[in-house]
Amino acid sequence: MGVTLETPINTFDLTPEQQDTLILLQRLFGKAIADRYTDFCRLAGGAFELQVARPIAAHALRELDSLLRHVLEVPMDAKAAEDPETAKKIEKAIQDLIALGFDEAAIQRATNALKPRFSHKTQIRKIVTRLGLAPDGDVANCWTSLCDSFGKAHQRSFHHSLKVDEEFRSQYQQPFETVIRAVAIALQGRYVALMRRVEELAAMQNRAQAVALFASEIPGALPLQWHFFQRLQTGDWLPHLARERLLGEPLAGSHEGAGEGMRFRQWPAGNYLLRMAESSDAPTRNNVVRALRDVASSTHPDIHHDGLEILAALPPEESAQLADLAVGWLSREDRFLFCKLPKNC
Repeated sequence: MGVTLETPINTFDLTPEQQDTLILLQRLFGKAIADRYTDFCRLAGGAFELQVARPIAAHALRELDSLLRHVLEVPMDAKAAEDPETAKKIEKAIQDLIALGFDEAAIQRATNALKPRFSHKTQIRKIVTRLGLAPDGDVANCWTSLCDSFGKAHQRSFHHSLKVDEEFRSQYQQPFETVIRAVAIALQGRYVALMRRVEELAAMQNRAQAVALFASEIPGALPLQWHFFQRLQTGDWLPHLARERLLGEPLAGSHEGAGEGMRFRQWPAGNYLLRMAESSDAPTRNNVVRALRDVASSTHPDIHHDGLEILAALPPEESAQLADLAVGWLSREDRFLFCKLPKNC
């Protein structure tokens, strides 16, 4: 039987400890980071018959390390503060670049490069300290040593094998396995820091900036996603959420998160859209309709379930225009799905 998009990934090549770490990462950070960890483990474990696997595995490791630090730098107060004088200089540089005719993407890259940064070592030691680990302990030292040696892992050679070997595993994979597992275990007791950051973003008056920061900083873990969307009470978030594609189909497949006969709901945006569908503001409802149109082709059961409830919450004259969505979502598998009747039925 062929593998389909809905077929769960087989983790036979992960050790029991790696599978346990994977579950932790999935729960704390979501699918995007967990998938990167899985791929790195497979590359480092030789699960793929690649002749030049070392630079690919090294890149996967470096990306995973960078993403982990990026997610933790704000909640763990490990991001360099920008003083007013530096902010003025950066703003002047931006205006100069605009005057010279540089496009927005180039200006953004320059702005990011000009912002003050911690060294990787300083950032790592701040993160581990906030996680309750020793700044000069084994985890911190192991993590900083890895950052120092990433360049060597990327070295090219015309004369030596670039397959992943035991040297790569002992120098890179095993130390990073120690680091990421220790960080994930420690984060469980300090997860409130990520929740507070979500609350800060949801309380921002500048909706565009808040959504951009949310998309950049907050991983796809369902507790964080639900916490954010449940705190949104007005429709002025909708255009910005749509622009960042945060109202679309869940990254997780419908088979994920299932266990012991239960499956956790995976579309936090659906609950927010349902509340906005009940708004008396016509532009808000129009944005809800656009969001539903954007997920019309989805086969995810949560979108079908929540989408039908959202249709039922809209005024009859507006939901009638979306009858094709309801027909598409009421598939044979969904025929026993409970849905509220439309208003005035």
